[in-house]
Amino acid sequence: MTTPERPVCGDETDLTDTELVELAALEEPLGFELQAAMACELEAGHPGHHHSLGQSSGDDDWWPRWGANRELVLLAPCPAEAGDGETLCTLPEGHPAGHSFELVDTGGRVPSLEIQQRIVEQARLRRETATTEQT
Repeated sequence: MTTPERPVCGDETDLTDTELVELAALEEPLGFELQAAMACELEAGHPGHHHSLGQSSGDDDWWPRWGANRELVLLAPCPAEAGDGETLCTLPEGHPAGHSFELVDTGGRVPSLEIQQRIVEQARLRRETATTEQT
């Protein structure tokens, strides 16, 4: 039995000049070069706002979201991981629908190796903290 394809939304928007300036002004930007064109990274058919990772800075991930209104928001990473224990969801915590590792693509943008490593390290720290709190 094959798993059905779960495509990303892909709804597109362009960042405003104000949003680009805000993202460009972040200290210690990580990840990728700023792009004005954004594509929603959530699963197709999701409820609510569209989301696309705008930029990461230090431990912070800034997500433009758009729909009924638009805003640039700081969101924590999703803690979900695939069954292999190494592949983590690259979407924000609390996102609707499927995790990034369940989707056919990631909206055309893949986090840099540095960001992927940071996500893995954050997940390990969360697991260690949860294990410590349980004992």
